[in-house]
Formats: sequence, structure tokens, C-alpha cells
Amino acid sequence: MADAGWTDTEPLYVNADGPSLNPKYVGRYFRTLCRHAGVPVTRFHDLRHVSITLALLAGVAPKVVLARAGHSST
Repeated sequence: MADAGWTDTEPLYVNADGPSLNPKYVGRYFRTLCRHAGVPVTRFHDLRHVSITLALLAGVAPKVVLARAGHSST
């Protein structure tokens, strides 16, 4: 869960000293992790879709899933 002082306009991925990471770097690093783990290489953003799908399949109310995802409507 995000720190109480965090707002959704702040960068999500940052270096240890604070500056935000380049999204291309995050994607490249994630693909490298996939290869090392022996799992199918996919886009980092696809994890968002997977988490939404799994939540819905687990019976989480669609309204709750939409709110977590930052969506206002289906």
C-alpha cells in the first residue's frame, strides 16, 4: 500500500536516491527477469491486466476492481 504522503501524480518507479526510472528501462529489466525466471517474456504493463482479471475471477466486486485500477467505468 502506498505511503500516506504519496499522490497518484508521483512517479511509481524511482531510483534509491529519488529520480524516476525511465519506463523503457523498467520494461527491459522486467523482460530480463522473465528470461532468468524461465517464464514467458511479456510486457510489464500486462501484469496490470492479469491482476484485474484474477481479481474478477476471484469474485472481487467489479466496482472494487475498477477503483483499484483507476477506472471510472467498465
